[in-house]
Amino acid sequence: MSNSAARVPDGERAWLALAFEDPVKRWVREYQPSLPALRAVRDWIRSREVDPFAGVRLEYTLSDRSYFFGAIPGTMTADGRVVTCSYWVFPADGTVRCDMLSTASWPV
Repeated sequence: MSNSAARVPDGERAWLALAFEDPVKRWVREYQPSLPALRAVRDWIRSREVDPFAGVRLEYTLSDRSYFFGAIPGTMTADGRVVTCSYWVFPADGTVRCDMLSTASWPV
């Protein structure tokens, strides 16, 4: 699957982000992030509905879905940790489904 083929013009919502709420809640409980980090994560999740391929790397592809991983910009802490997310993209139904949200040491 070509990343550019799945992109849509700016301003159009072509994807639906699902299953992010529980991973975000677990991450908040575990890491107690700052308000700026929470905002960065929220905005990044919303951006997945515009372009789920932006700023992440493709890990592997199965017949009906692809798995992506990336660091979330604006979440770097003073001690060199960054929030990361991995998720599935299902082109057939236009969904992006969160698998994991966590904090990792840089570089990731």
